[in-house]
Order: sequence, then structure tokens, then C-alpha cells
Amino acid sequence: FEGDKPPRKSLQTDLHFSNLFEFPTLFFPTCIIVIILDRVDILILILAWSFFITRCWHSYISLTSNRLRWRQISFEISCVIIYLMWIWIIFSSIM
Repeated sequence: FEGDKPPRKSLQTDLHFSNLFEFPTLFFPTCIIVIILDRVDILILILAWSFFITRCWHSYISLTSNRLRWRQISFEISCVIIYLMWIWIIFSSIM
């Protein structure tokens, strides 16, 4: 059975919802590892909150204007933040 195509906004929201279960899932194990290793400090808190803010920014862009350039910028910033968190975990564990 095939009906009419769903509205664009509905598809956009559906894709956004599935996106919420992809990249942010890297953030959760990172935070758990930081807690287990007892490496929580101001730097990791700033990075974690920065990641959260950039993901909120990405969600806002995705659900409103959906401009690819701004979504890409917010995604890349959140990637850099996750990389910095992992670099910090490795560096602080070595020291």
C-alpha cells in the first residue's frame, strides 16, 4: 500500500530524530570514561557543555532553516569537541 508522500517537515523531523541517536552516542561513553577514570575537571566540563550547546544549535538549524552550511559548521565543531575530549582523556591518563 502506497499513499501520498509525507510532508517535507515530517520527513525532516524524522531524519533529525534518527540523527539524535547517531553522533551523540559517542558523547555518552566519553563522559562515562571520564567519570570512571576520575578525570572530571573544569576543562572537561567546558568541553561537555560546549558539545551539548553545539548539538542544540545543530538541532535548531535542522528543524528550522535546515541550511546545510550552518549544519555542517555546527557538526564539525561538535566533532572537534569530541576529539578534544578524547585527546584530553589520553593525555591526562598518561600524565
